[in-house]
Amino acid sequence: MNNDDAAFWFDESDAFEDCLVEPGICPACEGSGEGLFDGSTCSLCKGLGEL
Repeated sequence: MNNDDAAFWFDESDAFEDCLVEPGICPACEGSGEGLFDGSTCSLCKGLGEL
């Protein structure tokens, strides 16, 4: 492996575990109910934090 390959290598199992969210919890806001901007609510769960 040369240096160029090393820059793009990652452990896929770690990346997958970072994306996991508890069942029922909104994956877009991770359960917070907050939107992308101050004072906004999540567009997917409508601010509930769960689906």
